[in-house]
Amino acid sequence: MDPEEIQTEDNAHTGCYIFKPAGHDDAEPVDRPRKRRKTTKSQSQSQYNGGDGDGDGDHTWPALLGGQEAEAAMRLRKQQFRSQWETHQAMIDEAVNEVDDTFVDDVLHYVRQEQASSPGRLKAGLLVSVPGHNAQRDLVQGWKSRRANEGDTKEVLVALSPTHAPNMQTALKNVIRMAICQDGGWEEYTEFLAQHKAMIPMNFDLELLQKYVQKHGIQRVLVSVPDIETFDTAILAELISMLGSWSARIPLVLLIGISTTVELFESRLSRSTVSLLEAEVFEPCQSPKQHDPLTAIYEAVQYSDTTQMFLGPAVLAILAELAEDQSTTTETFARTMQYVFMSHFFANPLSALSSPSESKISDQPTVCRAIRNTNGFKRYCEALAKGDAAQRQKARALLVSDETLEEEALEAIRAGQQRLRSSLAAIRTLRRLSRYLPKSHGRGRPSLDIETELLAALPDLTQTEHFEAVELAIQEMDFVRFRAFFNEAASTLEDVKLFEASQPRTATATATAEIRTYTDIEEAINAVDTTMEDDSATALTEAFSGLLRRYLHGKTSLPSPDTAPLQAVTNPFHDFMSEAFTYTLKSPLNAIVHPRARYSLERALTRPADYLGCECCMSSSRTGEVADRATLPATSLLLSMLNEAGHVVNVRDLWDAFRDTIAPALAGSSGRKVDSVLQARDGTEVSLSPRLEQRRPDNEPREADEDEDGDGDGDGADMPSEAMERQALALFYRALADLRHLGFVKPSKRKPGVDCIAKTAWMGL
Repeated sequence: MDPEEIQTEDNAHTGCYIFKPAGHDDAEPVDRPRKRRKTTKSQSQSQYNGGDGDGDGDHTWPALLGGQEAEAAMRLRKQQFRSQWETHQAMIDEAVNEVDDTFVDDVLHYVRQEQASSPGRLKAGLLVSVPGHNAQRDLVQGWKSRRANEGDTKEVLVALSPTHAPNMQTALKNVIRMAICQDGGWEEYTEFLAQHKAMIPMNFDLELLQKYVQKHGIQRVLVSVPDIETFDTAILAELISMLGSWSARIPLVLLIGISTTVELFESRLSRSTVSLLEAEVFEPCQSPKQHDPLTAIYEAVQYSDTTQMFLGPAVLAILAELAEDQSTTTETFARTMQYVFMSHFFANPLSALSSPSESKISDQPTVCRAIRNTNGFKRYCEALAKGDAAQRQKARALLVSDETLEEEALEAIRAGQQRLRSSLAAIRTLRRLSRYLPKSHGRGRPSLDIETELLAALPDLTQTEHFEAVELAIQEMDFVRFRAFFNEAASTLEDVKLFEASQPRTATATATAEIRTYTDIEEAINAVDTTMEDDSATALTEAFSGLLRRYLHGKTSLPSPDTAPLQAVTNPFHDFMSEAFTYTLKSPLNAIVHPRARYSLERALTRPADYLGCECCMSSSRTGEVADRATLPATSLLLSMLNEAGHVVNVRDLWDAFRDTIAPALAGSSGRKVDSVLQARDGTEVSLSPRLEQRRPDNEPREADEDEDGDGDGDGADMPSEAMERQALALFYRALADLRHLGFVKPSKRKPGVDCIAKTAWMGL
């Protein structure tokens, strides 16, 4: 470039920076920076990925208790989270990843038959997913296990996802690559391409796959297409046509996963494309053991005998809401459960006490102080202080002795965990009974919703709506229906069979037996005479209801002997040291993970009295509206007017309505000075716009607080209309700017020549 061109070049877009390295105040500036050397990967990534549990990797988990938590306790929390969740993850995989062997055998038997009878048609299997089963996952896992057992290496399975098929060429290339790599590996694929580069230059030509199949004697190439609804219809139709044209030369079998119905799948394709498929429909069998996979995940975590940390009703309510979302998968639900567990161990210094360990509480004074500050400890000591002399002495020892506190805390944790396990067993028994009842008696409700209600009602489950529905359904049964219900629920009522009633025995209609256990009811049913069925039904159903009540009471009120008088009627989530082994939320989980900023803004602007605490903004309990809208803050008033208007609002009309509404409140303010700087209702200064300043006549004095009649009494009712309008306009400008900043309105050019604004948000959406 010539020097003249350099001088005439516009350098207005460039910037100049002066940099002075730190620590070189007196020395000469460094002409050349030192070469940056790449450090080891383990030093940089172990700190952020959690490390290996030792050293610097633990800094990702903070030291709690104001930074005074011991480093060993911090590592223990992290270690216990990992160990407990690994156990739960194995149980989740066992509960969810149950392969339907019959379904897999049927599909594999179909694909291993002869090719399509008609030439030019592609053999295809339509795998319809049902609730609780993932057909594609069952097929892949079942195929891998059978291939490993049978040693059949002459078959390859290619799973083609939508990301593998953005266009036709890429889809064919990925089919060829994955088929060859699965059989011979990546090196075999690159070598095979290099050998046939001269003859077949394009890596998406199916002739490559044909030659590889013939060379290695592959019997079948299974192309699995999961979630066909997410594929592009045009690419799918072209892929079916291409694979069908090669089906006579390559043993191709297409396996299509359908999440909806076969009819909807056919409606997406043309008749010519459907005619190319020789398809057969396969549908997994609904497992009788697994009614809902999400409930199975919850039960695998909450009901396990090895569970050390339990979820409270507030957390379960969020999980129940998440389970109702149609887009929630088993993987999403399991990750949410893992996040809940991580939150408990990440932010709770007492979580390390949920599992037995060699660490001693008495050696950690900060942990002892944290225990004494819990609500459960306060309630426990208050109950001891109201007891006899021995209990009062025990309360004093808990306050002054760390060793006594450690012994009592560990005993309370083990007793509390055992009580929760017993309570959960009672809840599971009661919840499973509803499966054998008509839908009108609570059977149609989701399992997690029922679980939330029962957890929140502990320890008295007999006061819940679900128990009342179960009891009412049982009492309305006749003898035949009750006997059928009793036989169907036999496996669920195994725990009741071992329960001995503490109440006096209840005589049945047979007058020869007395019911006190599950076995007594079973014997009474067998001893009932056919001529006395109607008379016996009432006595049997009432006896069963009484037995069920006593069973639930005995299971949910099972404290330790020392604490029986103190915690017999409390919720197990509120017991002493329950903070160590339960996770209950004070703020909802969805509000933390997914904050609703729009809802908070709408609530603050529509109900300002909740935040300001003033009576002028208080709404009426009957109508829910403020008696005088003129007393509302300017932004709240303007938003209420916008909610009453349409999508596009004329600013002039909005200003006129705002001025007429707020004028009485401004006229009632006495002794206020109106100037170019006005005092807003919240105490901040509001400056007038330059346009408003230009409207002031030259001969008008700046002090506008004089009365028009000149009496000097300063009556607010005689405020000049011009000054009042300026004040109202300033408040209007500020309120409109606030709403535009918050995203409620935006400028609109829908009507040329007219100043309009458009609403961008509607209340409640």
